[in-house]
Amino acid sequence: MNNDNRYSSHNHHDYDDMDKLKHEHGITDEHGYHKDQHQVHHAGHDHCGHSGHDHHHHGSFKELFLKSLPLGIIIMFFSPLHGFKLPFQFTFPYSDIVVAILSTILIVYGGRPFYQGAVDEFKQKKPGMMALVSLGISVSYLYSIYAVIITYVMGEHVMDFFFEFASLLLIMLLG
Repeated sequence: MNNDNRYSSHNHHDYDDMDKLKHEHGITDEHGYHKDQHQVHHAGHDHCGHSGHDHHHHGSFKELFLKSLPLGIIIMFFSPLHGFKLPFQFTFPYSDIVVAILSTILIVYGGRPFYQGAVDEFKQKKPGMMALVSLGISVSYLYSIYAVIITYVMGEHVMDFFFEFASLLLIMLLG
């Protein structure tokens, strides 16, 4: 089958369709009115899921990660790593209380942008990733605090998730 003529009806030098497309989407410079109408038409929504978000915070996430990293490493160092049997443990009497206090500092400091983002998302009635991350770090933190309280009040050991909490928060800050 000879395919040399399959494009014969298509004129490669006919730009009328392209000009029509530019006109409809307000792309041309000489049609400022259409460009404005396009912006008004798309003002209520966006194409990438970041409406209402400023993008200058990406640098602050890196800075927040670097400032939170030492605290997160200390928390992970003194928290038992569940699922792994190590020949040694880095714990001391009441180390779980120290880890709980350090985790409280980490969630207040490192979790702040996620909570602020979640509040903004809920105000816009569009919960998204910030709300999801806030929920994840909150649940792991609150359950771990509950586990420490139960351990001291009831005298039975309940597994905490401070290691997982700290690693989750640091990974989310890393982006």
